[in-house]
Amino acid sequence: MLSFLRKITPDFVFSIYHWTLAKLSAFLYRYPSNKMMVIGVTGTNGKSSTVQLIAQLLTLLGDKVGYTTTAGFKILNQEIENKMKMTMPGRFVLQKLLRKMVKSGCTVAIIETSSQGVEQFRHIGINYDTAVFTNLTPEHIEAHGGFENYKRAKGKFFQYLTKRPRKRNNGTI
Repeated sequence: MLSFLRKITPDFVFSIYHWTLAKLSAFLYRYPSNKMMVIGVTGTNGKSSTVQLIAQLLTLLGDKVGYTTTAGFKILNQEIENKMKMTMPGRFVLQKLLRKMVKSGCTVAIIETSSQGVEQFRHIGINYDTAVFTNLTPEHIEAHGGFENYKRAKGKFFQYLTKRPRKRNNGTI
């Protein structure tokens, strides 16, 4: 049934659906990204490792850090398995995690940000202050219909960086 609906539904309807869910989830969780410095990490390979490295460095420098990766989530010292194994969880899961980070006192959130997540507007409603780009190789192109579309999807993420970061931490970033 779902595959039938996808075939008969125009692409713009899916875009509206995903965008609306993203905005709704941010609203319901009271825009938690506004309360923290948010770093997005994207690229073909090395996203999870880069997120964990940044988290360790910032923690050593005194920041209170939470993050999301394909492998798992971390809020301060609490590690949570990512049972879905999605690089970028769904909008409601992601906003809920960000809200938990705020409640726990995190000053920095690091989000592994996938091109598919961007295509499905999962990043909408998250105010990214900084982005890290690891690399770009011709993998995952089947989901995007070609390498050029994959590059374009990665590039879309950078359009959503906060133009004037409003949040400041203790000076480590």
